Amino acid sequence: MHYSRPLSGSFFLLIVIFFSCKKDHTPPPPPVIVYDSQHISLNFPASQIYQQSNPYPSYSSYELIISETGGRVVLDTITSFNAPVVTWLKTNQSLLDVTTVRNWATTGAYLIHSYKAIDLSGWVNIPDNDSAQPLSGGTTLPPPVTGLMTYAHVNVPYGSYYNVLAGGRADVRQSNGTAFMWGGYNASPGDYAYLIFPTLGLFNVHRIVGSTDTVDLSRPDTCATVTFNRSSLYKTSGFTIAGYPDSTDLLHTVQLTYYSALGAAINDAGNMVYPGKKSFQKYTFSYFVSDGVNNNYASVNLPFVDRIPDVVSAPDPSWYTISLSSDTVVTTNFTGHTPTYYNVTTHMGSNQFTLTVRGDSTLVRPVDFYASLNSKWLAGQNYHTMVMDNIYLLTDEEPDYQIYWKKHTSIYKEFTPGSANMTYQRHF
Repeated sequence: MHYSRPLSGSFFLLIVIFFSCKKDHTPPPPPVIVYDSQHISLNFPASQIYQQSNPYPSYSSYELIISETGGRVVLDTITSFNAPVVTWLKTNQSLLDVTTVRNWATTGAYLIHSYKAIDLSGWVNIPDNDSAQPLSGGTTLPPPVTGLMTYAHVNVPYGSYYNVLAGGRADVRQSNGTAFMWGGYNASPGDYAYLIFPTLGLFNVHRIVGSTDTVDLSRPDTCATVTFNRSSLYKTSGFTIAGYPDSTDLLHTVQLTYYSALGAAINDAGNMVYPGKKSFQKYTFSYFVSDGVNNNYASVNLPFVDRIPDVVSAPDPSWYTISLSSDTVVTTNFTGHTPTYYNVTTHMGSNQFTLTVRGDSTLVRPVDFYASLNSKWLAGQNYHTMVMDNIYLLTDEEPDYQIYWKKHTSIYKEFTPGSANMTYQRHF
């Protein structure tokens, strides 16, 4: 009998533990799935151009319009820059059209940019702002100083010259039968002097250590060569190139674009010479062409690469069939390749419109699209007076439209390079 009380207590304790454990292991409720709404948190961080202290009040706000593919507007609000719009959109569409309307107080004109078929779940900021710029800012260089660079033991033909720094010249001279070169410069301490003989394919890089430097040029380095392929439809071409001796130091950029022995810029060239993998860890490079009558332009842009490809080819106009009919209706057929996206740019008076669409879009109707938005700031506009300006196509190293724009909605960290791309632009 004396065991009955302890047994009863133990039994009671087991019951308590059982129900406690059962309570702790209750599965969580299923997630709430909203089939007819989409949550957004979207900011326009125009931190530099559109300061809140700007003397023009209309610079402090913009109109944000979000609409469905069929044209139904699900959000139209006038809001402030640098103030996220956090809300639920009543829609069951996963891809929406995003439009911003900005007013330039100095002219009274409007700047309108629209992005078609966007997955807003990946957007943090609107891309069209000055806070999403690659290779940004940083500590500034010390003030430039004037100096003299002398090259000794020169082993190049008499009369060859080129830049000590961009815009300066170094001339080969002789004294007592010994060739030497000298040239003045205006540069910040720690900058690099770049000397090149394009016709000889020779170069030298020297970091400036004083206002009167002497450099041994008895054994200059050999350049690498790049060949440019240009469609016969283009008549003019040019290139720019800059080097980074230290890829972690973007302040000491060296301009490597060069000139002829007579000081004329070499723009229309079949070949380009540059240091290659020697002396520079990274390069920024652009090659651009035009048809000479300002109708067709193309470019290849490599913002932060180890070397330039041996052969560079600009986009060919024959890749793109673009037709324009009344009311700026654009029909496209891209047989050469599909760009990441393209912009259709139009205007009405002083108001400028940019409509960004997927690269595989074959029909774009700017007039119908903008008329369906019923913008508050553009009320009363006659969209049938819209005039076509140009079509701009961009093929990025990231081919996916959604991923590309998602990357461009994040604020770039300091010293973050952009991505390689090529562009084609047709004016009407």
